[in-house]
Amino acid sequence: MLPDPPPPDIVRLAATLNNPPAVKWVLVGGMALTLWGGDHRTGDADMMIDFDPENIERLVLALRQLRAKPLRAPSYDPDMIDRKLLSLPFVQLDTDAGRVDLINRTGEGTSYGEIFAS
Repeated sequence: MLPDPPPPDIVRLAATLNNPPAVKWVLVGGMALTLWGGDHRTGDADMMIDFDPENIERLVLALRQLRAKPLRAPSYDPDMIDRKLLSLPFVQLDTDAGRVDLINRTGEGTSYGEIFAS
């Protein structure tokens, strides 16, 4: 079994995603629990994204700044990060800020819009 990856640099990740034009995203999962004071340790940042086409284009640009690549890709290629890849229900990425899991919907079927509104 492989060791857990180090926790992501959430400050760098958030700064890149929030740099205008900002990506619409929300942090969920273990990293969100940790930031709320929980003692859960995680090696990735679980994020839900607004899948509006304009937002996906902003996300593509932000992820390219972070040199994101699919988790098991052998090397970085900026063309790997595109709308088609990011439209999958679940995408695991390695970035210069750490591992990121992009989630289209929760297991209960909750979307970004529903989580952001709550």
